[in-house]
Amino acid sequence: MVRQYDTSRQNIDPFAMRFNNPFLLDRHRVLHSTSFRRLGYKTQVFLPLEADHFRTRLTHTLEVAHVAILLAERFDANPLLAEVIGLAHDLGHGPFGHSSETALNKLMADAGGFEHNDQSIRVVEFLEGPYPWFRGLNLTRSTLAGLEAHTTPYDRTDQGEINGHLEGQLVNWADRLAYNSADLEDALGADFITAEELQSLPLYQRAWEMIPQELRDRPIHALRRVALENLQYILINHIEIQEATGETRITLRDEELNQLIEIENFLLNKVYHSERLTETATVVQEIIARLFNRYCDDPELLPKRYLSRQAEISLDKTICDYISGMTDRFCLKTYRQLFGEQDELLRSIQPVIGTGS
Repeated sequence: MVRQYDTSRQNIDPFAMRFNNPFLLDRHRVLHSTSFRRLGYKTQVFLPLEADHFRTRLTHTLEVAHVAILLAERFDANPLLAEVIGLAHDLGHGPFGHSSETALNKLMADAGGFEHNDQSIRVVEFLEGPYPWFRGLNLTRSTLAGLEAHTTPYDRTDQGEINGHLEGQLVNWADRLAYNSADLEDALGADFITAEELQSLPLYQRAWEMIPQELRDRPIHALRRVALENLQYILINHIEIQEATGETRITLRDEELNQLIEIENFLLNKVYHSERLTETATVVQEIIARLFNRYCDDPELLPKRYLSRQAEISLDKTICDYISGMTDRFCLKTYRQLFGEQDELLRSIQPVIGTGS
């Protein structure tokens, strides 16, 4: 099937002629952006302050982009477009995972709230500014459309399902598949769950049974990567495309969808809503709130390039942009500078680490 893509850009781009494929320029822009590099120092689920093997927002992003390519090739979509959307889909995330998003959303309640998918659009269209000819990264409209439609079961819960174009939908599923399998692995390494609990999940059991019989007498931890890659393989190969009322919709076969939802509920109860992560989230949200209110009280503490934006946007939006762009460590460094090394909240931040098994 020949698919039509909108490769136009909001502004004339002097670099466009340097790339044979317009989505190559998009990828070039995202990969070289400051916001992309910062993802390496932002929490995915588990604080990476003392454990180097937990996923960061950057490693998660790379995994999403990879799964998006696999799905795009399976459905004869554009793998490069899917990759670019995957690489850019989390640029709007703040420090310390979803905890800062929750805090900023409350702090910005009177100004429309804060949602990291919307912020990703803001990053590529407004906040990134390394080029003299235009503001933002000047991405193609097809890439922007994919980002605008990005959603998972934990995002935009008040907006319902957003279909978008094929590649955008594939990235939505790539994100969901990537973080579920990855969070199982990281949760096991952080001692949030046990190997026995993993084995109780029907989809994981199916993945385990794909391992050759002669290997199954090995320790469970020695085969978990194989099992989790099998799990992802099962899901990728049961993604389906539906054509209805002139729209293309990507979905997962009912059996696998139900088993995936079971994993998501398992992670919700055992990990995301666990006492350990909930306590950390509470501390992080208080840190974000104190930073936000301090900047509101004394805007001169903001960098000059942010202060200059107040002619265009409100002070609270300026502060929100600044804090959401922080990495974990820069957030803590800034907090120390403003509130002192001995502040009680800093002593409460304990890296959530396990044995690393």
